[in-house]
Amino acid sequence: MTAEPPPDRTPTIDSYLDRLHGRINYERRMPGKYAAADFKLDRMAALLRSLGDPQLQTPCVHVAGTKGKGSVATAAASVLTAAGTRTGLFTSPHVRHFEERIRVDGGYPPVGILEAAFGEVFAAVEELDAAGDHATYFEIATGLAWCVFRAAGCRVAVMEVGLGGRLDSTNLCRPLVCCVTSISRDHAKLLGDTLRKIAAEKAGILKAGVPVVSGAGGPAAGVIRARAADLGCRLWTLGDQIRAVPSQVDPLLPRAVDVRTPRGVWRLPVVLPGRHQEWNAALVAGVLDSLPEDLRPGQDAATRGLGSLSVPLRIEVVRRRPLTVLDAAHNGASVAALRAALKRTPRARTWLLFGTSGDKHVEDMLRELEGFADRVLVTAFVKNPRAVPAGELAGRVRQAWGGEVTTAETPAEALRLIEAEIAGDDLLVVTGSFFLAGEARELLVGP
Repeated sequence: MTAEPPPDRTPTIDSYLDRLHGRINYERRMPGKYAAADFKLDRMAALLRSLGDPQLQTPCVHVAGTKGKGSVATAAASVLTAAGTRTGLFTSPHVRHFEERIRVDGGYPPVGILEAAFGEVFAAVEELDAAGDHATYFEIATGLAWCVFRAAGCRVAVMEVGLGGRLDSTNLCRPLVCCVTSISRDHAKLLGDTLRKIAAEKAGILKAGVPVVSGAGGPAAGVIRARAADLGCRLWTLGDQIRAVPSQVDPLLPRAVDVRTPRGVWRLPVVLPGRHQEWNAALVAGVLDSLPEDLRPGQDAATRGLGSLSVPLRIEVVRRRPLTVLDAAHNGASVAALRAALKRTPRARTWLLFGTSGDKHVEDMLRELEGFADRVLVTAFVKNPRAVPAGELAGRVRQAWGGEVTTAETPAEALRLIEAEIAGDDLLVVTGSFFLAGEARELLVGP
């Protein structure tokens, strides 16, 4: 496959992006350089007020969760667009181009609208700066998305939460439906060290009387249920009000899942690899059936929207010989889903290229990956300072598993070592971090 062409940009947009990259960016900050107290909504609210509160002018589908939120958000937006509804989509992080975060009907935002929105937002940012309140990278990106969607005439926006939910910059929206996809351990320093605490942060996106769709299980499910009851929200839960019949097809292949909600029955194509994507499709059905009747797509739109879906770095196959899979899994639950998806994949040997960030639960991932690969290489991605150094990570892998581990200082070096020995009938899996998978994709597929 080929990478999507870069967006059109004017010199003015390039200049604004340079200014944006100079702001505080928690996606790039080293663990220990920020704390929960750094996250608050007051500054975001002030920024949006200066912009005329665009988030109140475009209703939205709001999607939180530890895993699956990007896939569900992208899928819901794709179906809405297929139904003829002008739809905005905000996701994070991006793989190659900043504009990937802000989509209008599946494409990059029109360049004139984006340039004007940048000017509008940075004028408001300068006012905040003068008052001593400095908006962050993600806050500016969120405000920019709302301005783009307003100017583009979007009838609905689909907003993926960046981190947590309660204090996330997206949480000042006017939702038509809220979705919590799943809950597992991640960002414990900021969100809490138990599933109940993490669920409480995710449940912070719920709004009084707004329908809720949830895929959370275990102790987290009770937290979502209690919060929904407190706010008078109608709650549909995967496995209860939303029921799916899993396909019997290899989860790496295109397939279909039958889903029943209280409003009807869907047959949904699933083109993204992994059994968990069938559960994500079921959540999308719940979201669609929770929308107001005038926005609710039909089966034809769902078939077209989901049948053409593409989400990079979600068990993404970028090469067939050797079979090469890139996945953004970065906690134990997502690594388990990756391993399950590849269980039936024929291969002579399995190669694992692993790297991760310093704030992740490395031991959780290693527990799920034990015994998975014949050859293990560890590395550190180079475009984000949060990477665990390769030597340190190799020591943790050896402590967890024993055996031979090859260390490569960069993804490029690791791929050169692999290319020298890998055979056409082998399997290569690159995982452990969105940033590692993204850098590997650039090396293997191109910019």
